[in-house]
Amino acid sequence: MRTLRTMYCLLAGLILLACGRPAESGRGTDKSDDGLSDTELVNETGHDDENVVALTRRQREVINLRLGNFTTINIDGAIRVTGELELYPEDEATVGVFMEGNISRILVKPGEKVREGQVLAYVRDPAFIDLQADLRELQSEYDYLYQEYERQKTLYENNVASGKNYQRVTSDYKSVAARLESIKTKLRLLHVHPASVLQGRTSEAFPVVSPITGYVREIGVTLGERVTTGTPLFRIMNKENIHADLLVYEKDLDKIREGQQVTLYIANNREKPVKGKITEIGKNYENTIRAVRMHASLEGKKETFVPGMFVEGLIAVQDLETNVLPGAAVVEDEGKTYIFVKQQQDNHQAHKTSEKSAEKWMFTKTEVQTGSNTREWIEVKPLTSLPENAEIVTEGAYYLLSEMKKGEATHSH
Repeated sequence: MRTLRTMYCLLAGLILLACGRPAESGRGTDKSDDGLSDTELVNETGHDDENVVALTRRQREVINLRLGNFTTINIDGAIRVTGELELYPEDEATVGVFMEGNISRILVKPGEKVREGQVLAYVRDPAFIDLQADLRELQSEYDYLYQEYERQKTLYENNVASGKNYQRVTSDYKSVAARLESIKTKLRLLHVHPASVLQGRTSEAFPVVSPITGYVREIGVTLGERVTTGTPLFRIMNKENIHADLLVYEKDLDKIREGQQVTLYIANNREKPVKGKITEIGKNYENTIRAVRMHASLEGKKETFVPGMFVEGLIAVQDLETNVLPGAAVVEDEGKTYIFVKQQQDNHQAHKTSEKSAEKWMFTKTEVQTGSNTREWIEVKPLTSLPENAEIVTEGAYYLLSEMKKGEATHSH
């Protein structure tokens, strides 16, 4: 009997021991690339929510994840237009020469900012040296003839000399004066001061100067190259007044007025819209495209804008501004629409978080309603309040949704 009682006690102890030991899965616990399992990461950061997903720094870099904020623009009360960035004719200059010669020096580089009157290059030619010598010779002849002209004029007026001598001297004097002024004009066109030449200063080369303030867009010559009066040496552009040349179609023409606000999306930076204003509406109707051209000024800095860049615009015809996000920020899941918002981490929470998990960012899947949209933007209305200046995933949202789906599939097993 004592033996039977002992066997029961041993059996009960084994059962209790088996029940107290945690079950071990043959697969083990899934670990993240930081050595933490998904469950460990969520518990450690204080979030146990099926709508929360975490990404490591490496994952964020691989998918090129980007964050942004809401942008306020007018979609519903706006007319869509397209066009290009353009310069006014007076803001672009092709620089040439008025005398042929060889390029002896080039003083600027492409993209360099220059001011009106700044020397861009020097051109050398023997004919330029001869022109300066001709000026001095003609000036001496002019001085002599001027004195002779004054003397003959006085004699003629006092009836001392014949009118024939006076007429001959007058003709010679005026001819030399005209030739002298012609040479002075040529030197001025070459940006050389005649007074400096008459003082005995002879230049071996004449300067090529910029006619406007702006940037060197193109250099079309090299050192030693022979250039003529038809050779374009430089192209200078002033981007201070760069504007959008837009097309408005006939169906919308009656809604457009000068002074209306326009939101522009430039090809090189569509994520940052540029504000502008309609400054001029064309008077010519283009039958081939059934549209009218108009100009819109641009606000802010224009250094990164280049003439010819494609532009899309929204012209506000009603005051209906709304919050929008890039289309890639919005995802659909089971008939609902969501965005991913980066969770804000306070100092106390950051102190409690381990160094490894701190490299992970937490994102909350947030349901939203969508409205009007363009090719670039979509109107978004969150169904729950978001923090001011909330950081929203603008690129990589579909990857986050995919990661969340994989996590749900793992937990369901």
